[in-house]
Amino acid sequence: MPEIPVSSLDLRLQKQAESARAAYDRGKAEQAAALCANILEEQPACLAVRKLERAALLKLETARQGGISKMVWRCL
Repeated sequence: MPEIPVSSLDLRLQKQAESARAAYDRGKAEQAAALCANILEEQPACLAVRKLERAALLKLETARQGGISKMVWRCL
């Protein structure tokens, strides 16, 4: 599957990619991941969007693990 740059996407998907990047930069990883998932349903070959989605998902997972470990330490 050849990679597709964001600039080659449909204009609607380009705007969604910009919104996903902005959401990620504002710390809204869940929103960024959801937008990326929508884009990747139509264009799974877009590497930049796949990377952004992965970064957002990792940020979400880190936040979830951090929250759980903080609660455990408070109980001890």
